[in-house]
Amino acid sequence: MTYNAFMHKIDFSNEFPAERRRLHLNHAGLAPWPKRTMALVQAFAEDCCQGCFSRWPEWEACIQRARQALARLLAVKPEEIAFVKNTSEAVSTIAYGLDWPPGSNVVVGRREFPANRLPWDSLQRSLGIEIHWVDYQQEQSIEEALLSRVDRHTRLLAVSSIHYEDGYRVDLQKLGEACRQDGVLFCVDAIQSLGAVPFDVRRYHVDFVCSGSHKWLMAPEGVGILYGRPDLTANMKLNQYGWHMTSTPNDYSNLNWRPADHAGRFECGSMNTMGLCALSASLSLILELGIDKLARLLSNNVDYLIRGIDPESYEILTPSNPRQRGGILSFRHRRGDNRKLYKHLREQGVLCAPRAGGVRFSPHFYNSQKELDQALSCLERWA
Repeated sequence: MTYNAFMHKIDFSNEFPAERRRLHLNHAGLAPWPKRTMALVQAFAEDCCQGCFSRWPEWEACIQRARQALARLLAVKPEEIAFVKNTSEAVSTIAYGLDWPPGSNVVVGRREFPANRLPWDSLQRSLGIEIHWVDYQQEQSIEEALLSRVDRHTRLLAVSSIHYEDGYRVDLQKLGEACRQDGVLFCVDAIQSLGAVPFDVRRYHVDFVCSGSHKWLMAPEGVGILYGRPDLTANMKLNQYGWHMTSTPNDYSNLNWRPADHAGRFECGSMNTMGLCALSASLSLILELGIDKLARLLSNNVDYLIRGIDPESYEILTPSNPRQRGGILSFRHRRGDNRKLYKHLREQGVLCAPRAGGVRFSPHFYNSQKELDQALSCLERWA
């Protein structure tokens, strides 16, 4: 089946406005919401505004549906997922929850996004934990570069599943198998993967997953996701305490409390109920479509853009192999000022991002060929 025929069989018109004021190609930054998500937030706001909270059991059920949906996307159990504020908090919870024997080190790329760099850097500053910063070289793959810095004192290797600048998709299975063989913990920032490509914790031998919901999951900011291998999280040090993280959160008079024996131990206090309800709505769309079909649609959109970009004028920075990328396409003009190119695209109503010395497009599964042609025309005119 051709790309156009495949797209024709799926109706997105009820979820995403056909005519938008701007062409959104920045899902790797901040994604728009589906209409169902907007409708649910409006219903939540109305319930709160009226002050009756008559639908509160329904909102609590939404949180559990969000947890169950994420468990399906990650191939884990719902009780192994904790909701936090963002990716940074998830990574920090791991960094300051693990024990660090004397001489331990962490292996992490120097060009990681700050959410997956600063928490590890802070360990060096506050606890003296050695950080093996990895600079990626052209003659060596990212996987080889990371593993070359692992030694017998390495406690943990941290990596983003897809690099935010050039869109390189790391071979998680290769890294995970090597870490498991060497007894090294494997922590993945999956914010550029969840909602864009399939992700399997068991297959990749991942010990920790951190993410936020405002990119490919098409939900609000302020909702983060933390998965941890149960035998590890059960022994992690807690650095935040509150009523919600106990084994009996609704027993407010319990003086003999203890932390929950599941991932809820990291959910300190009152939840971001509205944000989690919105996430539940967005996840329902992803599961209805299916992550495998969604990933194919997204890959087709990236392929279409790659084929449409003039190679004489622009250099593609993202791998052409679909297995080595997700939904990010980064490129730069070979001779022109790429800052001016970015400004030109914004002025033409194309939402994108300046990255890797060029421009980053990140369409989603629902972007139409007409929209992609609009972006390509902007590039052609500027070139």
